[in-house]
Amino acid sequence: MKKNQLSLFVLASTIGVVTPYTTAAIKSYSYDENGRLTNSTLDNTSSYDYVYDTMGNQLIKYVLSDQASYQKPDLAITYPEALNKPVNPDSPILSWNIGDVNTPVVYDLYLSQENPPKIYRKGLTATELRLEYLNSSTDYYWKVVARDQHNTVVAETDVIKLTTKNTPPTVPVPALHTEGQTVSLDDYTLAWQASTDSDPGDYVVGYDVYFSEAGKPLSKVAENIKGTSYVLTKSLSADNAYQWKIVAKDNKQSNSESNNYIFQVTDFENDKLSGYFWRYEGPARWQRVEGKGVDNSTAWAATGISHNQAMEVSTVVHSVGGLVSFEVATSSEGADRLRFYIDGQEVGNWSDIKDYQHAEFLLSAGRHTLTWRYQKDSSVDTGEDTVWVDNLFIPGQVDHDQDGVVDGWEYTYFDSLDTDFKQYDAELDTDQDGLADIVEATTFTNPKQADTDGDGMTDGWEVSHGSDPRVADANDDADGDNLNNFSEFVLSDENYPEEADADKDGMPDKWEVAHRLNPVVKDNKADADNDGVLNEEEYVAGTDPQDSSSLKAKVLVDFENEKLGGYFWRYEGPARWQRVEGKGVDNSTAWAATGISHNQAMEVSTVVHSVGGLVSFEVATSSEGADRLRFYIDGQEVGNWSDIKDYQHAEFLLSAGRHTLTWRYQKDSSVDTGEDTVWVDNLFIPGQVDHDQDGVVDGWEYHYFNTLDHDLNQDSDEDGVSDFDEFKAGTNPKEPN
Repeated sequence: MKKNQLSLFVLASTIGVVTPYTTAAIKSYSYDENGRLTNSTLDNTSSYDYVYDTMGNQLIKYVLSDQASYQKPDLAITYPEALNKPVNPDSPILSWNIGDVNTPVVYDLYLSQENPPKIYRKGLTATELRLEYLNSSTDYYWKVVARDQHNTVVAETDVIKLTTKNTPPTVPVPALHTEGQTVSLDDYTLAWQASTDSDPGDYVVGYDVYFSEAGKPLSKVAENIKGTSYVLTKSLSADNAYQWKIVAKDNKQSNSESNNYIFQVTDFENDKLSGYFWRYEGPARWQRVEGKGVDNSTAWAATGISHNQAMEVSTVVHSVGGLVSFEVATSSEGADRLRFYIDGQEVGNWSDIKDYQHAEFLLSAGRHTLTWRYQKDSSVDTGEDTVWVDNLFIPGQVDHDQDGVVDGWEYTYFDSLDTDFKQYDAELDTDQDGLADIVEATTFTNPKQADTDGDGMTDGWEVSHGSDPRVADANDDADGDNLNNFSEFVLSDENYPEEADADKDGMPDKWEVAHRLNPVVKDNKADADNDGVLNEEEYVAGTDPQDSSSLKAKVLVDFENEKLGGYFWRYEGPARWQRVEGKGVDNSTAWAATGISHNQAMEVSTVVHSVGGLVSFEVATSSEGADRLRFYIDGQEVGNWSDIKDYQHAEFLLSAGRHTLTWRYQKDSSVDTGEDTVWVDNLFIPGQVDHDQDGVVDGWEYHYFNTLDHDLNQDSDEDGVSDFDEFKAGTNPKEPN
């Protein structure tokens, strides 16, 4: 070591006094083996050593004892127990410890494959060192020597054996197929990504392939494969699950095994669809179609929807990872498209491909939702407007946790696979639909909703009566007795609600079933007995919609004469409604509201005793938008019209009993447009003029006596004329003059 020594002298003087020379502190400068500057300072009382880095920053300061009395310290070097075990050859760290020291110490590290080892690094001040990359599966020898500032060895270790591990190749994982690799059921190719070996000089020498049906022991079907694919020699069977594993081996006899990858094949040749839990959405369900699959087999088809409609099918699986794949073909125009989603993310779409194409996507391990959605555009029909899917491979079993319940059903209704259905209460019926939850797991129905398909019939009833609880089949006839499923459901429930109306057509289900109408189809506007009276009119009238002889009167007022049907009409306002020829439907006579000015109104009304049914009429206007005709039943506005030049049909259901019908035409404060007129024609009133057949019009009786029970032989105003005669004379029975 090159060493420079410098002595410094200081001269001190005062007036008249001469002080002898005094020797100052002596400093020594040196460079250590790593080229770092150090210095030692020795004064009259103590000694210091300093260590600096290459930038001149002080790293260590040691306080030393008197140099003359220096004794070599008694030190020992220790090292971690972990270094006695094989280490990763990828830049391992050697470390040691010498405890507390009060003197400068540096370390020499010896390391090599020979014993005794050769010097590897000298003059280390740290107590650890990251090594360069070592060879795998190799024995190394190392030791550490500690030296003080006098270059005296103060401690050293024994020679230690260091063994490196052999890093195995990376674990093989499934890979997408490449062009030319076969994917049919008869010669299916297993494909995986190439493994790599991170150890220098090490490399993968081959792969062993294991394969079997799921649930059976894996068998080695190929050994030392040099490539990254293997074609199975046995055909795959649909609806079966299979498992496979790849073992990668390197030149140091180390290997790594892949997971056991599982896949199941669905070829759509039967209704099982491999047993997965499928959910359908849209106006039509995906269906199996013979002769449309690969090689004229059966395919799964999306068809039967109209423009701007979509249909989809989905399932939830627990995958071990691998490829989801299928064959796809379409017969539709370009804007109609099949889209495939994984967990809501679109990963593929197809349109206008007449020949089958292979589609495949890598699926990670865990829960995944797979969705196929077919969407039609708003216009063109091309070909069969259908898409087909065949030979579906799903990398996951139907029941991953082997608890006897399909994973998709568990995920859908319990959101996890944590429920152990082997220990589940077999009697528990959460939704009280007549099916225990554990049974609903086999029928694929919703254990938390009594009517899974929303067709109005409980799941338990459907299962016991042969209908499908997952398909809205209320209008089907499972037992072929000409009575639809829903009607049978209504008849079977003695507590069925009286006012329940499944089809929202205004006629209660029990009444419809009792009268052989359809409670799940809106048939209120139909006329089952062809008697000219609608079903809904027969309901409100209390007549039999299957018996034409039960018809009660319905009066047509066509305004072709002054009788106006014979009803008692009352007019209010500055003008009266009047008949106008040539303004009715087909140029017939209409009833017109006209002849009023701005901010005026005119109305006409009558009181009838209805048997129940539809009050209806045709209406047209010739006025600006703010002028409006309003129609009231018992003072409640039920319709209004303005600015409609062509006749429109208006109808309103009237219950049985007394009703006041009012037409009111109101003009606004400003604009005159057209003829400022409204017209009404072909008025049907579901009630006779004289319901109680006492010879007096009901409207007159209601107006003057508020009832139809009044004794018309009385003389209410005591003018010598009976009330009945006053009616015939058209006078007021309550005013004598």
